[in-house]
Amino acid sequence: GAQLRTAIRVFQALNDLISEGICMFVAQTARFVLDKLYWLSPYRWFDEWARRSEEIPGRSAQDREKIRRRRYLFSELYIVGWGVIAILLLLFGQCIPALAAYVALLRVVGILNKELGVALFGICKITEGRKVSSSGRVVVLALINYFVAALLFAFAYTKIGTYSITSNSVAALSLQRAVMQSFSIQFSLQPAYQPAEPALWTLVYGQVVFCFLFGTIILSLFVSLLQLTSTLEDRASDKSGS
Repeated sequence: GAQLRTAIRVFQALNDLISEGICMFVAQTARFVLDKLYWLSPYRWFDEWARRSEEIPGRSAQDREKIRRRRYLFSELYIVGWGVIAILLLLFGQCIPALAAYVALLRVVGILNKELGVALFGICKITEGRKVSSSGRVVVLALINYFVAALLFAFAYTKIGTYSITSNSVAALSLQRAVMQSFSIQFSLQPAYQPAEPALWTLVYGQVVFCFLFGTIILSLFVSLLQLTSTLEDRASDKSGS
């Protein structure tokens, strides 16, 4: 009996060690992939240059603060700029080649990649090395990214494939229908128009997966923001009470 209990404990210890090792391997692999994919973004190259400029020895604290503010400003302009680009793509889509739709989808992948890196590992952001500490700014920028992604998906729907408009009609989506299709999936996870080609379900399901993951991230940001607000209020209350 004693030998059996010892063997069971050894087996459990080995099982826990293997499980922990697998989890660490998966986490480190995911972190590596997210970080390397982030290099596909033009923003990453500019921000890396600005970061290295900020860390040059001999710079005063005031100069470092100015560079940090510029980095924050550029990140906001980059996100809003993609929103403007998405609107222009939709408005002038007839003059734009279909290849641009894949560039738009690449930007969607970049949005999800960055938010996953921030939420899971505290990377892909200006102040790295810490888990996400949500603020109103972070939540607002995430919501803007979610809206921009919907517009980019809408542009992709105008360029890629045909859809069932009615039970007897199949055609490419017009601007209005593409926007309806994208926002229907974005907020209900259901397409307004069924793809006429089986391969097009990949695009639809891709948007569903994006919405599910990004929605989870936004919820976590809201929870983090509420916890941060509650903590600050408690500290202020303690100070006033003392």
